[in-house]
Amino acid sequence: MARLREWFTPPGVCCNEGFRAYFAADTVPPGTCEYDDNRCSWHWNQAGLPADAAEPKLYGAFSSENLRPASATTRGRRRSEEQLDRLVWQLLWHNYAGLVENIIWAVVRGEDHYFSRTQGQRLPLWPKLLLSRVRGRKPALRRDELRASIARLVAKGELTQVGATRYRLTPYVQQDAARAAAAQVQPTARPPDLFRPGGSVRSAALGGEGTATANPSNGRNAAAQKLALSPPPAS
Repeated sequence: MARLREWFTPPGVCCNEGFRAYFAADTVPPGTCEYDDNRCSWHWNQAGLPADAAEPKLYGAFSSENLRPASATTRGRRRSEEQLDRLVWQLLWHNYAGLVENIIWAVVRGEDHYFSRTQGQRLPLWPKLLLSRVRGRKPALRRDELRASIARLVAKGELTQVGATRYRLTPYVQQDAARAAAAQVQPTARPPDLFRPGGSVRSAALGGEGTATANPSNGRNAAAQKLALSPPPAS
């Protein structure tokens, strides 16, 4: 720490010269602090700079006293909203049944519990959500920002609200509706009874052809005929 303080303390010393002294180098590389994109802050504050010298954006941010996050600008805010929309969509894509707002908020913020309105207490997130790639991507997410993101996705038709606060991807809701509709139109005819009196087993199996029947009396008649035609046992 003492060496670091010494590097900041002496005025009138080039920053790169301080690095040279720290690493015990013989000299700084040629061209050091000679151009706009590699000039240190000490040289930017010296007189005699070229008339067309332009401070790079990095140095402008370094010396600015009115710092604002990128999300505070119009372009940065739109990019932040699009990123949040993608995170919410990805989270629901991996959870077919959908999630309530409180769970989405807890996962995106990186928390390990959520508040259950049904039970009136905080409950732990299950392992699938704790291991989600979305978890913790927006630790400073506010509730109104999440609700605005959900509203945008619903307006685009990508999300569907199910119940009071649960949301699902619209394609998943459509898939369930299609399955339910297909189940209602399936035929409900009773399958043929193959062993009803007089029913033909072979005919039922071969689509109506054949004459073998399942009448048990046929079997008894055949057995009686076989006994009548059998020769008597030898004495």
